[in-house]
Amino acid sequence: MKIKGFTLIEIVIALVLLSLIVTAFLPAMTSGYKYLLDTDKFMDVLYAYQQTIENQIKEKELQDPVSPTVTKTIFGKTVTGHLIHENSDASGDVYVYVAKKTLMHIIPILEHAPDIEVQENDVTLASQPDRYELLDATKRMLVREVPVTDATKPHFLMNVYRWYVSDEVPYGMVMPDHTGAYYIIKEWNEARSLITLADAETMNFIPNVKVDYNILKFSTLQTELALTDTDLINRYGNRYIRYSITPYSLAGRVGKEELSELIYIDAPRITIDRAEFHPDEDAVLIYFDGEIGPSVDMSKIFISESLGDPVAAERDSVDTSILKLSYGEAIDKTADISDNILVKGAIQSPLYGSISIWHNDILEGPFVIEALEN
Repeated sequence: MKIKGFTLIEIVIALVLLSLIVTAFLPAMTSGYKYLLDTDKFMDVLYAYQQTIENQIKEKELQDPVSPTVTKTIFGKTVTGHLIHENSDASGDVYVYVAKKTLMHIIPILEHAPDIEVQENDVTLASQPDRYELLDATKRMLVREVPVTDATKPHFLMNVYRWYVSDEVPYGMVMPDHTGAYYIIKEWNEARSLITLADAETMNFIPNVKVDYNILKFSTLQTELALTDTDLINRYGNRYIRYSITPYSLAGRVGKEELSELIYIDAPRITIDRAEFHPDEDAVLIYFDGEIGPSVDMSKIFISESLGDPVAAERDSVDTSILKLSYGEAIDKTADISDNILVKGAIQSPLYGSISIWHNDILEGPFVIEALEN
């Protein structure tokens, strides 16, 4: 078979044609590449201009204009401003006119911090008391409006109102003033959509309630959130509560949040009075300051390893304020045993169910089993 290939003359002609095509497009390719380089340099110059001009604007906008200045008529007003000029041979001149910044952002200031009043049948019983009974459904807390100062009133837009509650703590504990130590029960913020207590519970949002925004009544919270007495106590009891007002300016600036004094919310709790060895049996008796329920959850009773785990736990059949821990074998009763804890649910209140257990004003705190006297 005869195989046909390219002749020498055909190859020479093809190379000549290819060189002509490359020669024709080479100037365009070179020009395009040079254009890209020039554009990159030009953008660098523009960015440098922008930075320089922004720095000058920030520096001069609060100063009275000095030479060079420009006077302009704007909306019938004569305004003299700074003339900022930047120049570069690569990009030409850039001029910026900046008037002196005359708008002062005055932030509203409240005349004083809010006070919480305790009322019964719309009659004020006390202003900013130290304590308040959680389960007293006859009373409510109310905060009256606090005006802003006369000097800042022209700049006032609105207030935001909030009720805060702390974690469960003993009465008398020193609490911080910053709101990060509390969480919001409800607020009224006109800039937010209305959210009921129940809807906020479902969506895990802060409730935004306009009606009675300055009133707090725990029986109302209990009804709207469908809380049992146990839930109400565990959520709001034995905690500090406070109220705040935050003013906002017409320009949207946030003023200082003014906080009320703290009020402690007293609620039922299970309190350990003392613990001691039983003199006649190998058992420990834990005494409470009131009746405890008959059910006992031993998995939530933690006794020091030095004593060991009890084999049984039950309420005393005669005195319903005593819990008996039985060991069923000889135990050493000659030394105090510390670091013992009953957590929530170990025993329960006959009236309020599983609520917090306290000792010496410590939430679910450690208690000492006292040694027998010689």
